Amino acid sequence: MEKSSGKNTMNVVIISMVSKVLALVSKTMYLSIFGADNPLINVYDYALQIPNTIFNCVGTALNTVIIPIYTSLLARDKKDEGKKFIDDIITISSFIITLLIIAGIIIAPAISLMAGDRFDAEYK
Repeated sequence: MEKSSGKNTMNVVIISMVSKVLALVSKTMYLSIFGADNPLINVYDYALQIPNTIFNCVGTALNTVIIPIYTSLLARDKKDEGKKFIDDIITISSFIITLLIIAGIIIAPAISLMAGDRFDAEYK
């Protein structure tokens, strides 16, 4: 059991590290293409920070809460309760993600209008 939970935790750590490296590569690429002094780059940077922040929150919750609870249920031979726990987590997460997507779709036009007015005034 310890090897399995250690392997699962290590997989999460590796995935987190790979995502950080890919984020660094992405940021380096778009800064080299658009330039660091371009004011529009801030809008793009903020747009990337929101999903990264959500991913970090979910990853932290996974590492600190969900994995230990699930492995403790498995260690006590409560596989059915463990499956129900994971199913509940997936259901709640899917619901929250759906709400965030809907909110993003609704709010996106307002954000682009506010940012567009500011940048139009700077370039005129």
